[in-house]
Formats: sequence, structure tokens, C-alpha cells
Amino acid sequence: MVRTWLDVLDRALNLYQLGLQTMQIAGDIRKLVVSTSLVDLKKNLQNLDSVRFGM
Repeated sequence: MVRTWLDVLDRALNLYQLGLQTMQIAGDIRKLVVSTSLVDLKKNLQNLDSVRFGM
């Protein structure tokens, strides 16, 4: 019984983390789409959450 609850909690936390990472990636895509020049693109690449946090 205890193991089942731990498995459910583990899966829920994994899904929550996946949701957060998906939102960060979506924000990164928005930042890249806004870029109009290669200079802006290079600057934005350094500031992307998925790059900074290693996703």
C-alpha cells in the first residue's frame, strides 16, 4: 500500500516537472520567434531557460 502511494506521488511529481519544462521550452520558442536578426538570435540563445538549466 505504501509503495503504491509512493509510485503515484513519484509519477505526479514527474508530470509536474514535465509540465514546467514544457512551459519553459514554449517560452524559449517565443523568444526565438521574436528575434529578427542573427545578432538578436545569438543573444537570445544565451538567455534561453532550456539552455541555462540544461534541458
